[in-house]
Amino acid sequence: MLKRLLALAVVLAATAAAMHAGRASSASTTTYTVQLDKRSLVTALDAKPKGPSSGDLTVFSSTVRDGTKTVGRMEGVTTAIDPRYEGVSFSFVLYLQAGTITLAGGGFNKHVVGLPAHLPNDLAVTGGTGIYAAAGGTAALKDVNRTTQQLTLSLRR
Repeated sequence: MLKRLLALAVVLAATAAAMHAGRASSASTTTYTVQLDKRSLVTALDAKPKGPSSGDLTVFSSTVRDGTKTVGRMEGVTTAIDPRYEGVSFSFVLYLQAGTITLAGGGFNKHVVGLPAHLPNDLAVTGGTGIYAAAGGTAALKDVNRTTQQLTLSLRR
């Protein structure tokens, strides 16, 4: 009898864990268009020495659209880290009606021997507020033209 109860308890615990894991890993993918604002565009701060070097910052503000409808804003900072491999670090905040989503990432524009490719357009969802408070996942940026990118969010909650 005790063996049956223990076996039943193990089965119930495994079932509950699987159900919880299924809820925790529910994912959604959304694609937005992100366009730099004509008024603010991009501000670049050139650290010494003059020209591309470690510590150069670029700050931006942009409009986020779902189709033709404006749904939010995205603001961010990029920092030049490594001139040899053209390494960069990104920190972005996506402001949407239901909350904010923070994104972080970086990468190299040139191949670094011994490392897999780390592309600057692959970002991690590092947190959020509102309905995105427990979100994680990834974001990918794809250039459309000089002032527009496609942002694909794959969120887990």
